[in-house]
Amino acid sequence: MIRVLVVDDCPSIRSIMQAVLEQDGHIQVETAANGLEALARMERGAVDLVTLDINMPVMDGLETITRIMAACPIPILVISDVADSTTAFKALSSGALEVISKAEIDLEHPETLLRKIFLLSKVKVIRHISGSRLDRERHDGNTENNSSFKVVVIASSTGGPKALAGILQRLPATFPCPILISQHIVPGFIDSLVGWHAGLSRLPVQVAVAGELPQPGQVYYAPPHFHMTLGGRGEIVLVTPGQKEFFCPSGDKLFASAAQVFGSRTLAVVLTGMGEDGTQGAAQIRARGGVVIAQNEVTSIVYGMPKAVVDAGHADYVLPLERIDRELVRLTRTGHTDTAAGGY
Repeated sequence: MIRVLVVDDCPSIRSIMQAVLEQDGHIQVETAANGLEALARMERGAVDLVTLDINMPVMDGLETITRIMAACPIPILVISDVADSTTAFKALSSGALEVISKAEIDLEHPETLLRKIFLLSKVKVIRHISGSRLDRERHDGNTENNSSFKVVVIASSTGGPKALAGILQRLPATFPCPILISQHIVPGFIDSLVGWHAGLSRLPVQVAVAGELPQPGQVYYAPPHFHMTLGGRGEIVLVTPGQKEFFCPSGDKLFASAAQVFGSRTLAVVLTGMGEDGTQGAAQIRARGGVVIAQNEVTSIVYGMPKAVVDAGHADYVLPLERIDRELVRLTRTGHTDTAAGGY
């Protein structure tokens, strides 16, 4: 039985969430109207996962997250309005695992939400290292602009925003390749995600624009409602997804297009996330001589996407999150060798 605590100041939202979640006989739901009530409820007994609004009276979501993570860290899923997106991403940096919009909850087809609840409830939450040596460490700015790689492509999903924040804030300003990112995210949150990461990184971070040629040392996120791919000249091509395509943006499509254009000069990273997106694209990158890095299980919020790549035999390196930025710098300086392989 999974014990879920739904925290929201709106009685109707609490009732709806309880009804939706308890459709599954393996989920038991209790509710609280604000953060203070939530903390009191947690003191009375074990909770496996908290769903949490941000804007609440008495004690808001951000303070609640901070206090939960300090006292008894457990998985937290932020369910917030799109209008609260900037604050919601502050919640991720404070310890929440994922952010979704209230508008994203499909009452008639709750399978996606239920699957997310099951997966996140099993995550072993660790205390944050924010402010520690790893988070403050930045690489020397002596990366030469003669990299053997032409592009870095990244696919990520659940847990990706925070994982990407850790990587981007430690890369040097002179990183020699453009970085293209396919992050599964609620469309209304993309601007806040870009703003959050731009404030951390020494690299320019932006939403990709169709027809633009990616520049070395710049970071590009796929825009809402489009797959981001690369055209024959290396330009950004935005593709409208088909009706039956589950993941948008697609890591597979980004990877496959990079392999087609740059071949062995493609460096790919598959980070934490549900599902298998990125596996087929990683196979094409490897087939053309490119290099693939997968995040390891211990540091992944959800070991789905990287596991699929590893199990399929498409990963050249399997690394903890805190080593991935260093490996990107090393590989773009020296090229692919086997000296740093492993890291399971």
